[in-house]
Amino acid sequence: MADCKTYVLDSNATGLRYTVEKCPGELEANPVWFAAEPNSYSDFGAKLTTQTRNVISESSQLQKGVITDLEASCGFNQDLTHDNFQRLSLGFFRTNGRTKPGSSRPDASQISISSITATEIKFAGTVAGIKIGHLIHIEDGANDDRGPFIVTGVATTGGVTTVTTSGMNPVASPTADARASVVGIFFAPGTTNLSFNVENGASQIFRKSGSDNFTQLGLSEGEWVYVGGDHEDNRYKVHGFARIDRIYNNALRFDKISWVKAAHDDTSVDAKTIYLFWADCIVNEKNPTKVVKRTYQFERSLGKDVDGQMYEYIIGAVPNEAKIAIAQADKVNVDMSFTAQDAEYVNGKQTRKPGTQGVIKAGDTYNTSSDMTRIKLALVDNKTDDIKPLFAFATTLDISIKNNTSPAKAIGKIGAIDSVYGSFEVGGSGTFYFADVEATRAVRNNATVTLDIVMTKAQKGVVIDIPELTLGDGKITIEKDQPITVPLEFNAFESKFGSTASISFFRYLPKIARS
Repeated sequence: MADCKTYVLDSNATGLRYTVEKCPGELEANPVWFAAEPNSYSDFGAKLTTQTRNVISESSQLQKGVITDLEASCGFNQDLTHDNFQRLSLGFFRTNGRTKPGSSRPDASQISISSITATEIKFAGTVAGIKIGHLIHIEDGANDDRGPFIVTGVATTGGVTTVTTSGMNPVASPTADARASVVGIFFAPGTTNLSFNVENGASQIFRKSGSDNFTQLGLSEGEWVYVGGDHEDNRYKVHGFARIDRIYNNALRFDKISWVKAAHDDTSVDAKTIYLFWADCIVNEKNPTKVVKRTYQFERSLGKDVDGQMYEYIIGAVPNEAKIAIAQADKVNVDMSFTAQDAEYVNGKQTRKPGTQGVIKAGDTYNTSSDMTRIKLALVDNKTDDIKPLFAFATTLDISIKNNTSPAKAIGKIGAIDSVYGSFEVGGSGTFYFADVEATRAVRNNATVTLDIVMTKAQKGVVIDIPELTLGDGKITIEKDQPITVPLEFNAFESKFGSTASISFFRYLPKIARS
């Protein structure tokens, strides 16, 4: 085939990667560039501002002007899978996240797995926080989603951590993206009891004997967990998702539950091994020492010129807004926008920026039909965890997480020298099928409302939780031959947990979680 001159470049030949900067506009010595999965770009690059010379002259013509300013930004849309938003969500929530032990953490580089035998998982480095009694889950290419396995021993020697368990299929050479994650814990027979506390209306896991200390589990008030495993011997009479309200030495108390509430005291657990699953929780922190403001660089490949591959870079990108869109009969997707300092361009003769190319874990996107396990908008009721929803179903739901960033400009610099963070703001809107007037009353009364969304797929899950918010709009919509609907807007505020919102990524869930 002839070597023809290229006049146009195909968008399908492009790609997008990102890395966390060491400082605004400055890369780490050996950065890891993670792949993104854009459906489309809303904004990408730099827009220049020029000022022309408009002198008074006999010719009455404008004179060549000068460049006076530059606005750099980045924006793209991608489907929500279990992995492709988790790392970026740290930037939008200004946090390192309340992540659980494992070889892969969204706030750190992945530690590879050297080998997997029938009884041991050997890592290529040190993995802190794994303890006896933890439930560990392995993901390794074709052998994905194995476990969970009960940890019976942990040792770190020579900078290498080895976990002892049993019942695994040996893997001599795990794939590069193989990872092992602590996804929960088990309670030995006779040590716990799930009881219903009539006095304050809260379900709880209660330790009636033994020495298990719930304050040492690494959990926080406001986090979501899943109570129970697939086997009847690994769960109570009730099971499901729950939000932790209080943590005591001998109890986990919940203020939201997904199971049907009943007064019960399950004594059958004396002979059971109870499983409790947890998630990596991404939440905005009230403690200023835990607030982390990240900047990113984005690399977009542009195809090849006559000399080689071309690239476009966005420098000093600060997360501005993430909008999670949930529409009926669709995919869940996220629109993200970033405020940046500058843009750079590399042609085929120039050198691509240094670093290693990280991989993104392939995964199916969450759909808005079979993968939506729960959407609950309800009045806050501190007297019970069995709160009643305002609506049974929604037709649309958008959630916006804003940092309200703006570029900081200075004399002597084209473009921004930095970006300023504004207030952390969570809001959104939705349309719901009308059932009664309680939602409209909630708007008029400025009532405190709570919203949570649970998505499950392939034994993984995502929970979006807004503990406290107020509603707006609420005008009932009536059209001929159409169901009655109610459009609502909402604005979140600091909750009793000291946070405004959270998103939790469950690396493993039992199959029963989708029921």
